[in-house]
Amino acid sequence: MSKFIPDHELPGVSPVLEGFEPKTFSMLYFSQAKHKTETIKRLKKLHESYHLWVNELKLNPKLKEPSFVKQGNQVIEKCEIQSKRIYEGIELLENNETVFDAFCFMNQAMHMQRAINAFSKKYGAGIKCNIGEELSKDNNEWRAFQIAFILLNLTGITDYQSEFRSYVDLLYFPTGGGKTEAYLGLMAFLM
Repeated sequence: MSKFIPDHELPGVSPVLEGFEPKTFSMLYFSQAKHKTETIKRLKKLHESYHLWVNELKLNPKLKEPSFVKQGNQVIEKCEIQSKRIYEGIELLENNETVFDAFCFMNQAMHMQRAINAFSKKYGAGIKCNIGEELSKDNNEWRAFQIAFILLNLTGITDYQSEFRSYVDLLYFPTGGGKTEAYLGLMAFLM
């Protein structure tokens, strides 16, 4: 028997990382250059978390199965490359003021976009509000995978000699997870 539309249920995915407080990746906080030291510290913690996760993958018993060794090692190698790219993005922010200023601008643009969206929803529903109030609220933050995606692309978009300049990185996350915002963040970074 065959089915016209094949289906397969994927297990649920959560963008929440353990060990990170709410607002760790706040767009409003990241938009302010005065927070550079703490911003870099938070991003390095994200990188460290990802790096530890990759190292834990290496301990997976499946990697000892002959049918999985080659494929598993390829996946881990790609994860290690992404870890390196994330770290290089953080180093760029730390050492290049122009890149850090662009990062702050990107966060300002994204925070403003999210605040305007929140204002529009309230105003459209007849709820009394004002745009200044929405802009002052610190309730817009990146999900870890979004900010990691932006970081791993920084070298490729800022360095014309980067080996990753010709790469096209695609971001996958279930519908409603925040892919568009991550792409828009990169576009705002380029403005």
